[in-house]
Amino acid sequence: MTAIEYLEKIKFDNFKLYYREHNYSEYSFIDYVHKSELLSQSQAIENSILNADSTINNTFQQIATSSNKAEIIHVFDDHEQTFFPCRKNVVYNVAIMLEHEDAIVGGINIDIRNRIAKSIDENVLFISNLNVERLIEIYNKYDCQITKFYLPPSIPMIDNWRNYEFPYEFGFNPAFGVFETRINSGLMCVNFVHARLEFSPIHGCVTKEQIARVYEIEGRKHSINNYLLDNFWLSYNSLKGDYGLPELNDKEQLKYFVKMNGYIVPDNDDSPIIILFRTWDEEHGQTIYYYNENRIEFE
Repeated sequence: MTAIEYLEKIKFDNFKLYYREHNYSEYSFIDYVHKSELLSQSQAIENSILNADSTINNTFQQIATSSNKAEIIHVFDDHEQTFFPCRKNVVYNVAIMLEHEDAIVGGINIDIRNRIAKSIDENVLFISNLNVERLIEIYNKYDCQITKFYLPPSIPMIDNWRNYEFPYEFGFNPAFGVFETRINSGLMCVNFVHARLEFSPIHGCVTKEQIARVYEIEGRKHSINNYLLDNFWLSYNSLKGDYGLPELNDKEQLKYFVKMNGYIVPDNDDSPIIILFRTWDEEHGQTIYYYNENRIEFE
């Protein structure tokens, strides 16, 4: 259920906004598989606006009360279908309580950082990045700055690609509108390395042709690795003085300095597949453009 669908089901005449400051260094999050627990100085903290006895959790501060229903409806009324996946390590720091004739009739807990929400009766509610940005604006209007920094929508998706395996599983990343998965790549490594594989969707999905392009590279890894080693060897020896790198006597040693980070597969057959490597240049790394076996370009 989306947050707007939840709001449309409830008859309320006013809402209250709540907020609690959450400093990650001051809390511990424990995952027990069947449940999770938020701790502060070894004391359990209710991870919801409501305590178990349905009273307001005093770790939250009331920010505002309003009878302008249109204001809160606007926050969630975008009908955008790019929602974020549920995560277990969720800390709810924003809450909206819905009231009718001074009685609580509903409410939403929201983890702003992870773009995750649930109702006070524990139902998952899907929210979009636009919902979060509008909500932050509402809190700013009532002189409550939820964050001093921009919270990029990529935060909830960090390393989510590791949960999927190429070529059978793909996870959609709503932050960038791409599909992601994990590939065991044989490029620039002794055996294989886990790397991120990104696909720009074609008509909303990953195509067989895109998958075949990746197989083409991995199937020719021996000849491609020879090309990569030659070029990385030239680069290493020309830059080792600038970076204070050790003297190497064998190209194969480069496999301990260069790591395959991932592929980016475009939605156009004429565009190259981008291959990203981590190198001695930790800030920039190295980008390779693969058009075909006879055309591989170093950036």
